[in-house]
Formats: sequence, C-alpha cells, structure tokens
Amino acid sequence: MKSICIPVSALLNKVLEMTDENMVDVKLTLVDQMEDRGVNYPAFLHFEAYTEDGTVYDYECIDLSCHLY
Repeated sequence: MKSICIPVSALLNKVLEMTDENMVDVKLTLVDQMEDRGVNYPAFLHFEAYTEDGTVYDYECIDLSCHLY
C-alpha cells in the first residue's frame, strides 16, 4: 500500500474550500511521479468533490512536497 506526505496546511485549505462550497463527498486520486520526454513531473494528489445531488467539481491538485512511501 502506498502512503503520501503533504503539508497539513495545503490539505486544510483544500478541505475548507470544499466545505465553503457545500461539498459532501470527495474522491482523492494519487498520481505517481513520472518522466515524459526527459521532463520529470512530481507526484500529486487530485481532488474531485461532489454535492448532495451528485454534481461533480474538480478541485485540482496538491503537488506532493515529500516522498511516496
């Protein structure tokens, strides 16, 4: 199983943003670090949130500043 390390402040900001917009559920997707054509892209955590009626909103991502374990 993978685990991730992100700044608490970044996570809190994302949660507060979703709470302020009345989201009820959130889907978290971990995208691994990758290299494409010699360019290294860091891993990131993507947020997709849902309203009570099932409407989906993209809350973009938090780049991982620490390591994948």
